[in-house]
Amino acid sequence: VWFSNVPHTRLVEDKGGQNWISRDKNKFKFPGGGTQFIHGANEYLDHIAKMIPEITFGRHIRVALDVGCGVASFGAYLLQRNVVTLSVAPKDVHENQIQFALERGVPAMVAAFATRRLLYPSQAFDLIHCSRCRINWTRDDGILLLEVNRMLRAGGYFVWAAQPVYKHEEVLEEQWE
Repeated sequence: VWFSNVPHTRLVEDKGGQNWISRDKNKFKFPGGGTQFIHGANEYLDHIAKMIPEITFGRHIRVALDVGCGVASFGAYLLQRNVVTLSVAPKDVHENQIQFALERGVPAMVAAFATRRLLYPSQAFDLIHCSRCRINWTRDDGILLLEVNRMLRAGGYFVWAAQPVYKHEEVLEEQWE
């Protein structure tokens, strides 16, 4: 991504040490890592495919939703595997990451997950992914999990990666266990 296209240099300062994004002269580069993808997004995708062999990216999985997308590394690497991913960032300090996603050619938007019915149509996605997205999926008796179920196509997958479950959020940890 050309540096002049995205005037958000603070993101490089904040996330550069986490292997999300770096600046090389007049371009931004995306190593494919980050706090969740320690060994890179491709290895993370390979790990998912190994855990669930039925997830054949580009065949069974063609359309995905990435919740809490960061700079859209998950979506960018899925695009290389013939999966179109809508990357969604929350309405908070991460909003400017959407510009990076769009500059990378990944469909992206800002959305609120504090609603009861999400704005996506029923049976729209083969895969819904949440990696450290900090959404309380179990609030209000799991209404958001019911929404995930509504949005997934038959045979689709909800991949929720939170390692570890946020220790300072004891209620969530208890519900998870």
